[in-house]
Amino acid sequence: MTQTELKTTLQSQVKRFTLSDSEGVTKIAFFPQAPLPTLPGSARLDYRGLEGGFTFVGDDIAQQQSPLGLLITVILEPDVDAGELALTLILPPVNLAGQKQQDFATVAIKTRSLGFVVDRSGAQLKYRVLSLTGVADGVLLPPISNQRSSDLTQQSVTVTAVNLTLLESHPPQLQIIARGTVPSTGWTNPQLIPLVYVQAPPDCIYDFEFVATPPTDPAAQVITPIVAKYRFPAQGLRGVRVNGIKALLNRDLSDCGMAEI
Repeated sequence: MTQTELKTTLQSQVKRFTLSDSEGVTKIAFFPQAPLPTLPGSARLDYRGLEGGFTFVGDDIAQQQSPLGLLITVILEPDVDAGELALTLILPPVNLAGQKQQDFATVAIKTRSLGFVVDRSGAQLKYRVLSLTGVADGVLLPPISNQRSSDLTQQSVTVTAVNLTLLESHPPQLQIIARGTVPSTGWTNPQLIPLVYVQAPPDCIYDFEFVATPPTDPAAQVITPIVAKYRFPAQGLRGVRVNGIKALLNRDLSDCGMAEI
């Protein structure tokens, strides 16, 4: 067996790679065979970081075997004029050795281009390296309706509104904007966290958790608005639920038929 074949065999054992940086600002989940709602056999990468929350599937994910491991690249900011921002995750081969999970460490590289600049001297790309720790899972469990964020420093937000916008893209992408309130000032890192589904929900409505990090220092005890955004594949969806608050698409992209909603 060649080294490439060995790497492919080891990576095929893993159902999900979950990674984060030491500050908990950047979180990545990569599924070699994506859970729903995506096309069977396609990969999926969930990203949450300074740029926002995104889910990439299929052809939006570039994969290349290299001496460093599997290079997985997605475009976080596609604005060519202002400078494109790409994220490349380096995944080493992970041998589960009969276990359900294995811990590992790796890096991701953010690459920023200069954008539309005529004859600028010097390096044309800028790099930022992120140190990540991760877990390789050999088993995906079905979602739990009251599943909490794995980050114990985060708490749920009281949701007041959920808005959906169907973006003009192929395949179709859904822009989710959730608005809510928190009990004081000083809350940071608002995020929408998608639940992972092994089987499609019968109503084709997918659940998200809206969380944020409470302040560690004294803060004014006043109700404060907070907003989080997420971009998600729209194919197969009828709508979403955020902390139990439901929002439906104007155009049904699911195969649920007349399933009760």
